Amino acid sequence: MRPLLTYTVLRLGLFASVMAALYLIGVRGPANPVLAALIAVMLSYLLLRAPRESLARRWADRAGRRSAGDDGVRAPGRRRRLTLDDDTDAEDATLASVQEPGDGRENGP
Repeated sequence: MRPLLTYTVLRLGLFASVMAALYLIGVRGPANPVLAALIAVMLSYLLLRAPRESLARRWADRAGRRSAGDDGVRAPGRRRRLTLDDDTDAEDATLASVQEPGDGRENGP
């Protein structure tokens, strides 16, 4: 949670700073927040690399733990994710139930 909060606060601070700087040089009205957002996105890409990579590492680690099964945040009784095999089995069962006996074809168009 901390890397996400840090990155978000830094981006909002950068946006507010750019917006204030644009206001001081005379950019007012709806153009101010639009230009500030565009400039802040570019500056955050250049200046906030370390917090962004920290956040990305944390998300990747968590995704790796989740796929390995030791997430640590799953509530008891939470259903497992469906896999491709589960979906295929369900589709096969549905197709088998709509076929006419002895016809060998699906019912429908």
